[in-house]
Amino acid sequence: VIQYISAQSQQAVIESYPDAGSKLLALIEKDPDLFYRKVVLCNHADNVYYETPIFNYIDPESFSNSFVSATPDARRTVCFAISKRYEFANFYGALLPELEWLEKVVDLLKEKRRQRDGRISGYQLKSDVENYFEVALKKLEQHREKIDSSNGDETSI
Repeated sequence: VIQYISAQSQQAVIESYPDAGSKLLALIEKDPDLFYRKVVLCNHADNVYYETPIFNYIDPESFSNSFVSATPDARRTVCFAISKRYEFANFYGALLPELEWLEKVVDLLKEKRRQRDGRISGYQLKSDVENYFEVALKKLEQHREKIDSSNGDETSI
């Protein structure tokens, strides 16, 4: 009975993720500091998604649009959140499902940067992508490669 209740509770949490993703997306504009606290391990009760692949429940196009249309301060906070979220290797395994999402976001942000070529906003977006999003993407890709290579070693033994 306890296992059943635990499984049902976990399923209810997972079913709430799409709504949580929508709320996180809205925080980029409304309260980027709360967005940061929710997705990054910090000494605050708000950090509920620091090791949950919650970004998979946010449409990459919607995220990139919200990011680009946010104020410069909000974009900076989101960049710091992305940087810190993927800083700790201890969480890579839990966050690895976000790899495909992050790839799509990087591609979308690069396209939006190309559309702003020659403008300051294009330069800022290029800097954000290269210094935060691509760095995070690289960390997850390296973790996946590490897992793939260790799985290959196990099968050859």
